This record gives sequence, structure tokens and C-alpha cells, in this order.
Amino acid sequence: MQFRSMRTTLLLIALLLTASCRTPEQFRGIGDEEVREFDRVLKFNSYLISDIVGEYYTVKAQGLYGPKDVERTREERRYDWWPRRKISEVYILEKAKENGFELMSDPNFDGRPGSFTVIRPNLGDLRSEVLCFYRSIHDNKIYEYWVIKIWGTTDGTRSISFLVTAADSLEKPREILTIDEHYIREFKVSEEVAINFPESDLSALYMLEAWLFPIGFPDSELKNTEVLLSREAGSIAAPYDPNGGVQMWRDITPKEVEEFFNVR
Repeated sequence: MQFRSMRTTLLLIALLLTASCRTPEQFRGIGDEEVREFDRVLKFNSYLISDIVGEYYTVKAQGLYGPKDVERTREERRYDWWPRRKISEVYILEKAKENGFELMSDPNFDGRPGSFTVIRPNLGDLRSEVLCFYRSIHDNKIYEYWVIKIWGTTDGTRSISFLVTAADSLEKPREILTIDEHYIREFKVSEEVAINFPESDLSALYMLEAWLFPIGFPDSELKNTEVLLSREAGSIAAPYDPNGGVQMWRDITPKEVEEFFNVR
């Protein structure tokens, strides 16, 4: 395990304390044991960002895993679907299992539209997504914008957290510069460097799903905008209807949607 800075440790503690001060919108009628499981998911996902992601890039650079590791993974009935092209990603799965988690899908790094990284750990009835939406290099530092989403499959538990990190390289631990339960539109690293969420990228907004986590967007209109996927028109932004959801849009054509919202 790589060294975690004191700043990162303190910010993780602060994030867990914030989650413990839960609101009715986040935790609807669940007991203390479920809340403890929620905290476990949040803590592990933060650990994924701060340490495991860098370790993954080290494993990949050094070629420490091979096809035999993939076949060993596929021998498990739970993961017989694991793609044979996902070789170094087996390390992420092993770290998840080591901490008592499963993965809902194979991890994606550096290639999925809308985000640089997608990892989906789950614990019991809790599901989560860890996503990296932004990456840039300034003064030999790599800065990234991360989001952690957690939701329950049998109750109304929902939580979203926003993080900005810095690292000396992809293979190094990520120092967490800030963590917030509310949307970070911009984080100023310095007078010259600002980290922004890519609001103009509809594929990123589609993966963010702000309309499903409105508690994390008290001062942002993103919570009122749903992004729909259309085979003909690609991504389309539409006002979110909490009662109708996307169903209300399925019977109209992309051209009608475009005309309705005056999309150019």
C-alpha cells in the first residue's frame, strides 16, 4: 500500500463525518448497520482514488499481470464474464475482493466517452460508481476531478461526493485537495490553475446523472437537466421530470426534441 498524505487522511475523515451527519433525503428509514455499510463503501471508494488507481497504473506499466490472471478470474462463476482484454484491471478486482467488495462491471480506464475512469464497486445492496471526469497537467502535476456516487437498491439511500486530486504522475498516490458533498463547479489550485467540471460535455453530464442526485446540486441547474441518449441524434439535454422520467421522451423524434428545445 502506498503512503497516504496527512492532508488526504484528514479530508477523508472529514468526508466520512459529513456522511455520518445524514439527512432524510440521503437515508430514508435505514438502520445503523446499513449506515455503517454506506460508510464502508465511501471509505473504500476514496481509497480507490487516493491509492489503488495509482497502483493500477504501476501494475500496468510493469506488465505484472497476464492472460493467466484473466483466465483465473474467469474461472470464478461470479466473474466468468470478465473480458479477456482487461488484464491489468484484474488488480482492481483483487483489491475490491480483498476489502470485501464486488465489481458490477469491468473497470474502464482512459477511453470511455464522458469520463477517464469508471469503477463500480458494490457491497450487499449498495451500489456505487467512481468516475474521473477531468484530467490536466500543470507544473508537472496531474490534476483530476472525481465523483463518487452511492445508492441503495432496496431503499432511498443516495449520496454523491466531489473530489479534486493532485499527483506527481499517473502511477503515484493522489493527494485529495478538496472533498465536498455539494457540486464543485470550479476549484482554484492557484491564480493560474483552475479545475472545472466539463459542463459542456453532454456525455459527461450523462454519466454524472445530476438529476438522480439533486441533493448534491443545491445551487446548480444541472439537477434539473437530464441527458438522454438517442441513436439518431446522440446526446440530448432535456428538462428532468421526476414523475415522468425519460419515458415521456421516448415517443417523440429527435427532430421534435431539437425543435422543442431550440437546439442548434
